[in-house]
Amino acid sequence: MLERFTDAPLVSVQSSPSILVVNAALSLHESHVQFIRAIPAIVEIVPSCADLYSHSKRGYALVILALDREAGETTDAANFARQQWSTAKILLIEAERATIDDWLYDERVEPDCTAEAICDAAKRLLVTRPQS
Repeated sequence: MLERFTDAPLVSVQSSPSILVVNAALSLHESHVQFIRAIPAIVEIVPSCADLYSHSKRGYALVILALDREAGETTDAANFARQQWSTAKILLIEAERATIDDWLYDERVEPDCTAEAICDAAKRLLVTRPQS
């Protein structure tokens, strides 16, 4: 005789993580963007820090900051991302030595590195993010 279960099975659906890319320095080329968009995630790209500040509605798992060093916005943008999305990882795309404190970003890559390198760094950070 077969037993009938009255409880519905539990189904867990994990949603795709969201990535916010701030490309204010325009250092990310189309090839970089294509590789980032190939990550199984929701990817939003904004051209300025002002746009970063207006994206508080979504929870991001990763924020990629490609900012102009000369503009001096890196610390403010990273600090905003840390406060707004406390569990998000921050990938900083900046040359040589970072101009901000280590605690404000999780990984740094050179702006002239390959698209694969940026994509690999983004994937590493998505894998190590805290579970919500």
